[in-house]
Amino acid sequence: MNEMDELALEELEQKRKNTYGNIKFFGFVSILAFALAFIAYVSDRATLGIGLASLGLVSLGILAYLYKTIKKEIADKIYQPIFRELNLEFEYQKGLDLEEVLSSRLFKKPDEYNSDGLIKGVVLDFPFKASNISLWEVEEDRDSEGNTRTVRYLIFSGRLYIIDTPFNKRKIIITSGRHSLPSTKGMQKTKLESGEFNKLFRVFAEDQVEVRKVLTPNVMERFIDLRKRVGKFHVSIIEN
Repeated sequence: MNEMDELALEELEQKRKNTYGNIKFFGFVSILAFALAFIAYVSDRATLGIGLASLGLVSLGILAYLYKTIKKEIADKIYQPIFRELNLEFEYQKGLDLEEVLSSRLFKKPDEYNSDGLIKGVVLDFPFKASNISLWEVEEDRDSEGNTRTVRYLIFSGRLYIIDTPFNKRKIIITSGRHSLPSTKGMQKTKLESGEFNKLFRVFAEDQVEVRKVLTPNVMERFIDLRKRVGKFHVSIIEN
């Protein structure tokens, strides 16, 4: 890294610190304004309450703008050059389509969906694309007095990789943890020879012979090692 790059990174890091300091400040202002607005409301000072609530909303708007701005600048000045060196395309504001995500058969259809940080490229001759994804289920919750509120449940938040391969396999889905699949219709739960693998993963497959050809003892050892290093992850193999 040359001196100019180091100076640019130092300047960006200082800007990041200043921005996060402002984010904390406006976050505090927002919380304080809403708290005072509530006190004013219950004290029958409606005008003051409305004014304070408006201040809280303005502070939240500024907070969101600052957060979005610094994230984009970091993506443009740090991530973009790195991915360019690796011959990979990177688009911070784009992501995977919901249809692509659902085609993995790993997630049920969400009520809300967000994706960003799209990467495209070729690794070991395999074309791939990946992005951050978040899926939520939204429900209306009603209490005993008949009041309703909107509740958001996170289905999944993480990174999804889609890799094209020359292999053509029948459907195999491998999950870890208590991840809930949308459907296992046409598939059978598979118990494999490795007891440790079976403790860490659940496997569903259309073809019980083919799944054993794919998940050999060596491949299962690699899955176990990856699970220990990175935590929970899920894999679906659908045709290619």
